Amino acid sequence: MIYVLGLLKGEGPASFGKSNYRRLTITNSDPTVINIILNELDDNNIFKKSKLINNSIHLLYHTEPETKVINFWSKKLGLPKDKFKRFNDERKTSLFGVCHVYISDLLLRRVIDLIHSNFFI
Repeated sequence: MIYVLGLLKGEGPASFGKSNYRRLTITNSDPTVINIILNELDDNNIFKKSKLINNSIHLLYHTEPETKVINFWSKKLGLPKDKFKRFNDERKTSLFGVCHVYISDLLLRRVIDLIHSNFFI
């Protein structure tokens, strides 16, 4: 779980008081890692994948066309295509880019921050 906390921290302490603080962010370029985290949250009834809102998963830094990128991530994460939003960014780092999953859950974000501060300070 400590390994996951670094991924979930996302926005960092600089986000306190900003809109980003009201959400939890999972970011990675490997769909397997994102699936592990989402499945753990889902399996433990912490956050259900079915509760992700439309366009809450952002895709950036990809070299492949929009349709191919959305199809790739949708299939790999087992989520409907309407959950994804692709951004055309100038920094093209990999075929299918980086995936940011935004979970709008302030309470979950606060719990993660408290756990994180106790382990890493």
